Amino acid sequence: MKFNKLIKFTLIIALFTILAESVDAQSRRRSKKEVEEERVDQPKFTDKLFGDVLLGNISFGTLFQFSIKPEVGYKVIDRLGVGINCVYNYAELNQVGADDLTASTFGYGLFLRGKISDFVYLQVDGTRAKLDAYDSNIGGYVQQNVTFPTISLGYFSGSEKWKYGFQLGYVANEIAQDTYGVLTYWFGIQYNF
Repeated sequence: MKFNKLIKFTLIIALFTILAESVDAQSRRRSKKEVEEERVDQPKFTDKLFGDVLLGNISFGTLFQFSIKPEVGYKVIDRLGVGINCVYNYAELNQVGADDLTASTFGYGLFLRGKISDFVYLQVDGTRAKLDAYDSNIGGYVQQNVTFPTISLGYFSGSEKWKYGFQLGYVANEIAQDTYGVLTYWFGIQYNF
């Protein structure tokens, strides 16, 4: 009987010792040096920003066309980023014996980009643009606001911060395909992704 009381007493003392140690560890204040070291390990907001400028969809001849697409994003984690972009497209069709046709479109959107490897990434864009769409009721073209997705694969290489490369994309909307084509291609420079 005395042995059981001794074991219970020992367990209670051990429990209180462990609890007291735990409370002491939680209430201990960190020194200024520890706080500074923790701050140094966290990257700044600006270190997680990235951007690129892409030029693409270039054609010469009867149809002269080019597009430019600047993008700015934020790295949520090292291999995944979200951002905004805008797209400007200019096209001029030279016709013999008829008036030349010109069209320019502007679009904007959001994108999600994930690195597959250090050089290759996959990007999904959601773009909204005012595009010319054929209306069979009037037998001509009218401008429509169109929201369309683009799925792209990019390859960029270079130094740690600045890179150059290309991006190939599939436009998944018939009206947008009339303006940009089924496949888009871009060449450009990239910073910090």
